[in-house]
Amino acid sequence: MIRAFARSELCGCPLFNLFMDMYFRVGMDGVVKEISNSAGRLTGYSGAGAMALDFSRHLFLSPGEWDKFVGKTKEQGAVEGYVTRLMKKDGTLFWASINAYVSNNYGGDIEGMVRDITVQKNMDEALARNEKRYLAIIEDQTDLICRFLPDGTLTFVNEAYCRYFGKHREELVGKSFTPIVYADDRQMCEKQIASLGIDNPVVEVEHRVVMGNGEVRWQRWTNRAIFDDSDKPLEFQAVGRDITKRKKAELALLQTEKLAAIGRLAAGVAHEINNPLTSASLSIQILKIKLNEIAVDPSLLEKLETTDKSIDAASTITKKLLTLTRMDREAFSIINLSELIEYALKECEEAFDRVTLEKRFDGTFYVMGQQGALNQAFSNVLKNSLQSVPDSGGMVAIHTSCIAGWVNVEISDTGAGISESDILRVFDPFFTTKELGEGLGLSVAYGIIRQHGGTIEVTSTPKQGSRVLITLPAVEDHCTKSW
Repeated sequence: MIRAFARSELCGCPLFNLFMDMYFRVGMDGVVKEISNSAGRLTGYSGAGAMALDFSRHLFLSPGEWDKFVGKTKEQGAVEGYVTRLMKKDGTLFWASINAYVSNNYGGDIEGMVRDITVQKNMDEALARNEKRYLAIIEDQTDLICRFLPDGTLTFVNEAYCRYFGKHREELVGKSFTPIVYADDRQMCEKQIASLGIDNPVVEVEHRVVMGNGEVRWQRWTNRAIFDDSDKPLEFQAVGRDITKRKKAELALLQTEKLAAIGRLAAGVAHEINNPLTSASLSIQILKIKLNEIAVDPSLLEKLETTDKSIDAASTITKKLLTLTRMDREAFSIINLSELIEYALKECEEAFDRVTLEKRFDGTFYVMGQQGALNQAFSNVLKNSLQSVPDSGGMVAIHTSCIAGWVNVEISDTGAGISESDILRVFDPFFTTKELGEGLGLSVAYGIIRQHGGTIEVTSTPKQGSRVLITLPAVEDHCTKSW
């Protein structure tokens, strides 16, 4: 722009002298040769005072700063938007942006324009400070915070988000978060976010995510849309937190209520069924005795034996259903958990010819409970793990520990594993993926453990194996650790 005007046009035009920006032409030593009237408004120097200005001594903060400016201008031939602080006549400092070039028309003088950008600079610095404070607040939050584009691409994640997923910021920003959302929940999440508009800019969503190790966890997110001038979503800001514990508690309560309802039904049904079953079993026993006293077709006795076994099987199922009802806590006693597990293992010892068993007991731990019921619970879990191991062989590992007043029993296997869709139903009565299974083993174990004030959780990876974690309140004054 400066080069487009002749010297006479720049200094002689009345409109030019009304500009807020200051025109100047100085020698390499900084001495003014020409300067516009706006120098008075900008620097406080006007008239003869302005013409007597020495940029290196009067405007620039030091001769060194002037030399730096001149050096860069000479090196590049011109500078644009050179930002520095200058000093007014009264000593006040202000921020200036300088556009200048070396003029060949005036023997190498420097011509240029100076603009006061103090207001803009202060606003930029205030904005930077506010942004820094904002980022500091964001980074200090324990909640997960992120921003993402309409296609799901992350544009920002805070430190808590990185820690949660165990990744560096560079691994997350610029990539879509969609793959970590549990497959069955993706469509619901996309639908909820797509529903945001200028009239409803906020939506809360609860969904599952798949962690790097395959673990499925629950999160609750508050998503807020940020709109452009045409009221279209430009970006989304989201704040989330892990709600896995709450969801597990809700599912545990639902499961307990479900089992309690089934238990109440079973108690009534079992009473009605057990009486005729007992009568039928007794009648068969009498028939077998009578028929053994006379010569009869052996196949008839075999049929009676088969019928008797079927009655026993039906009776066993009703007894299992009865374990879903509330236990009599007066029958509880202090139980050595290691001995209980060893006893349960003996009931499954026929399977150990194809399965490698690993045991690690971190101490001798005691719990309060019903011996028979807890034995059934652990036997059911162990049998389930053993049955999942293929005939070609595998491993079942048992590890006990005691932490903060709770005895933990971890039973893991290298079996077939459980699919994501089935993992949520493993404790449902009569749910089974086995051809000959009753579907009561884990549901009965769940009911027993819950009635003992404990918890039972199952995690699994298909084709790799499963892990069952049972926790029970410890009788701490009886427990001793081996380390």
